[in-house]
Order: sequence, then C-alpha cells, then structure tokens
Amino acid sequence: MKRTTKIELIASVRVLNQLVGIAAGQPGSFVLQGAYGGWQLQRIHPSGGNESVTTGYRSKRELLDLIHAIRYGIREGLGMTLTK
Repeated sequence: MKRTTKIELIASVRVLNQLVGIAAGQPGSFVLQGAYGGWQLQRIHPSGGNESVTTGYRSKRELLDLIHAIRYGIREGLGMTLTK
C-alpha cells in the first residue's frame, strides 16, 4: 500500500473546500488538525474556533479515505457523480 503524505491530505482538503464553495480560512471551510500522532478533519465555526468533523485522531490513510468518502457524498448529493 502506498504511503499517504501530509501534502496529499492538504490537497484533498483544498478540493473539499472548492467543492463546497468556501475559501480556505473562512467560516465553514475545512482544515486539518494534527495531534497525538494522528490527524483530524475540522471545520471553522462561524462563532470562532473549530469543530471536529471526524471523531478522534486517525492515521493519514484513514483520514484521506474519510475525506474521499465525504467528497463522494457531496458530489452524489449534488448529482455530480462520474458513474452516470
């Protein structure tokens, strides 16, 4: 299995923010948080601070898979899937 890098996580979050139409760093945008040797996807809350989208801290590979699943779900909901 291929090693997942921090750069791949950052790129995936960038695509996720583009998909929801919110600029990075703005309320509602997604950000990465690294701690305890793991990674977490968070969203910037409008009243300040960040709220966790994923539970706990996960490996880069697990988090990348979750981000891909979220992106797929958003695309599916918007009718943008590539399988049609």
